[in-house]
Amino acid sequence: MPTNLGYQHKSREDLIAQDQCRFAEILLKADPESIIVVADGTYLYIQKPSDCVLQRKTYSNHKCRNLVKPMMFVTTTGRIISADGPFFANNRNNDASILKDLIEKPESELMNFLQPNDVLVLDRGFRDVLDLLTENNIKSVMPELLQRKQAQFTTEQANSSRLTTMIRWVVEGANGKVKNKYGFFDSTIPVTYLPKLGNLYQIGCALINAYTAPMRTDSDELAQLAESAVAKADQENELQKLVESENLHRRSRAKWDSLNATQLVQFPVLSLEDLRLLTMGSYQVSLAEEYTKFHCSEASDYNVFLHKKISGLMKIQMKSRFRRSKTHILFIRFYPGTNGASGIQDWYCRCQAGARIIGSCGHVASAIWFLGFKKHTNEPLNQCNLSTMIMDAATEVEVSDDSDSDDEESEEDDEYDDTFSLISHFFTGINICFCYR
Repeated sequence: MPTNLGYQHKSREDLIAQDQCRFAEILLKADPESIIVVADGTYLYIQKPSDCVLQRKTYSNHKCRNLVKPMMFVTTTGRIISADGPFFANNRNNDASILKDLIEKPESELMNFLQPNDVLVLDRGFRDVLDLLTENNIKSVMPELLQRKQAQFTTEQANSSRLTTMIRWVVEGANGKVKNKYGFFDSTIPVTYLPKLGNLYQIGCALINAYTAPMRTDSDELAQLAESAVAKADQENELQKLVESENLHRRSRAKWDSLNATQLVQFPVLSLEDLRLLTMGSYQVSLAEEYTKFHCSEASDYNVFLHKKISGLMKIQMKSRFRRSKTHILFIRFYPGTNGASGIQDWYCRCQAGARIIGSCGHVASAIWFLGFKKHTNEPLNQCNLSTMIMDAATEVEVSDDSDSDDEESEEDDEYDDTFSLISHFFTGINICFCYR
């Protein structure tokens, strides 16, 4: 274990030379001599303890289960530097408080490892510790937070968040690799293992470092992708400006032709490589089919609206997968008659992250995937719906408004209502009496 895990198992120079991607350095504009570390906590679910104090401290209000939380630090290639803990799971042991404890405790191994101008890539759960990192001359990168009464990120905020998420997924991949490789950590762990659970988890992380390949390696394609993303970071979403200036998201101000997917023959034909280039990643592409199946199940067909005056501008209304009553409106502008990634000009969605131009949100990716790729393969969507195999008791009951239904009530029900009414008046009188006295 000491040769494969821990802050001292490799020197800083070796970690930077062997386990740090140039891709991340370009995206974050980091100093080549600084180390970029991605941090996140993970969950190890445990049985409900009989000890009352332990039961309270291991209960997570977020997951509504008993668990403990190791804190993992990985490089940008996915190599695990350290797995500290495990920590309790109550409100006083959130990600920010755990990182604060690791920084402030005497002879902190983490602070002995980190040096000024090093970069920590974090998620939004660490927002309360950002000032402490700044005081210690540690740079921090985190996705943006919506301000009060802000419904959508600006283009600049959405692009900045995307640059961060393009890097920090490796810590999620490292957590998943440990749990997938060793199913013990992915199951509910008996309480009797708690005294040695931290050591067992660290042994699993050390084995992953020793015998598995890195999750990301440097390549010229990744470097070009990073340079392209950085070049777009400060640009504005021109289609968003057009939509808002012309009020195209309002039905009364725009004139559209309603079409189905088969009638839209002018849309560019794309390959999977074109899709990955447009979305700057594979996650949105993998999510596109599920979004499309959900959209087609809610509507009878994949309907699009083509603007009558603005050439190549289309609008689609898509249901949210999180909220039943929410509908997202997305716009895509393309060059009619062209093919490939260059045939898509720009896009804009009204969802929370839909204004970004570094990649796209899942709604836009779903529409482009179906219209530019899937419908040309002549293969039907995989309509295996597992939800149909589960019984649903939440059936809608029709409520009759017929006034004649009151005549069908029994005399026994009438007596019950009269008695209840009499008792209610009796206790109401007593309450009035007490109030008066």
